[in-house]
Amino acid sequence: MSIELPAPLASIAQESGPQVWLGTSPLPSAKSLDLWLYPNLRAPADQHGMYRTVWVYEINLGQVDTRQVDLVVDEACRLVGQRGRMVFRFRESKQFSIFQLKHFLGRRYGIQARVQNEFRVGKEWCVVVEVERTDLKRYQHRGWTFGILTQGVRVENLQAFFESIRSQPEGEDAEILVCGPKLPQFERYRLNYVEVDVREDLAEICRKKNAIARAATQPNLCLVHDRYRLEPGFFAGFDKYGYDFDYLTVTQRYENGEHFPDYCALSQHELTWNTSLDCLDINYLLPRQYINGGVTILKTATFRDLPLNELIFWNQAEDVELGKAYRDVSLPPRCNSFSSMVTMGIDAAYTRKILPYYAQPTLGRFWCGNSWLHRTATKWYRRWKFKKK
Repeated sequence: MSIELPAPLASIAQESGPQVWLGTSPLPSAKSLDLWLYPNLRAPADQHGMYRTVWVYEINLGQVDTRQVDLVVDEACRLVGQRGRMVFRFRESKQFSIFQLKHFLGRRYGIQARVQNEFRVGKEWCVVVEVERTDLKRYQHRGWTFGILTQGVRVENLQAFFESIRSQPEGEDAEILVCGPKLPQFERYRLNYVEVDVREDLAEICRKKNAIARAATQPNLCLVHDRYRLEPGFFAGFDKYGYDFDYLTVTQRYENGEHFPDYCALSQHELTWNTSLDCLDINYLLPRQYINGGVTILKTATFRDLPLNELIFWNQAEDVELGKAYRDVSLPPRCNSFSSMVTMGIDAAYTRKILPYYAQPTLGRFWCGNSWLHRTATKWYRRWKFKKK
C-alpha cells in the first residue's frame, strides 16, 4: 500500500533524523513498527527514545479499539527521543475526538507538548505535535530498589523474597528496603530499614510506601507486600520489556502456577465499591484500570512526584485511587509479561470476588462486559469451578 502525504507533511518525511512508522506500510524514510505484534502493545526495548519523528498515520486512531488508544499514544510518546514530534491522522467518531488526544498529550506527565501544525483533509484531521521529554535519562537506568512492608510475622515469605532477589546476578547490587521490624537472621541479605511514624491502629499503608520511595536510592522501585517472591529471569524480563515506563506490574501467579489477578480494573467508572475485573488480555485497557497493590513497580522519581494518597488507609483501595491519579496525568498502567512474581501462602479463594474480563469473545468463555448478565454468569461459573475442585 502506498500512502501519499499531504504537502505540509511531505517535508517532514524528507527531514534527517530517525523516523518510525506505526504500521506495516511505511514511508521509505521510516522504520516500520507494528505494535499489535507485541504484548501490551509495547515496542521492543531498543526502540524507546530513539526517534525524531513518530508517525501515527497509517493507524487511524478513530478506528483503533477505544481500549487501546491510550496504550498506542503512550507508546508513541516513549518512542520519541529527547526532542521530537508525533504525526497523527484520524477521523473523529463517537469513540474518539481531537480533544481526547490533546487532553492526553497536554496533561501528560514528563513531556512538554506543542502543536506544530494542524489541518484537515476532508473529514480527517492531521495533527503534528512537537514533544520534549523533561527527563529522558530517568528511563535509561537499570538500578533497582525493592521495598517490602511487613509486620515481621511471615518469616518464610520474607526469606523467599530476599533470596529471590539476591540469587539472581542482577539482584546482587539491588537495594532492599524493609518497612518493619529488624530480624537478625536476615542480616546476610544486606537489608536497609525504613522507619516511619505511623498510627498502626489506622493502618497507614500509603504513608509507609511513600516513606520507602523517599528513602530509595535507585531509579526503579518495586513495592511489595510480604507474600511475594521474584521468579527467575525477573531482571532479564525487564531488559526485554525496557526501562521506559512509569507505572506497571508484572505477571503474577499463585504457588500452583495459576494466574493471579495483577492487571485489574473497576467495572464502573466511579471511585465506588464495585466489582473488580481481572483483565486477562493485557493488550486492552479499561477506563478505571489499576495495578493490584500487592506488587507495584514505578519510577522512583515519578512516584515521589505522584505519591500515594496518605489519607487512604489499608483496605481502602489505595491502588485503585493511585491508578486514577496516574490516568489523570496520562500515565496508563502497563504490564510486563516477560517478568513474573509468585504470591505465597494464599490460593484462588483469596481473589474470588475479582471476576475475569475477557477483552474479546472467546469460545467457551463468558465475554467481557460489565453487564449484569456477564457478572451473574461469571459468578455462577466460578462457583461451579470451585465446587468441581
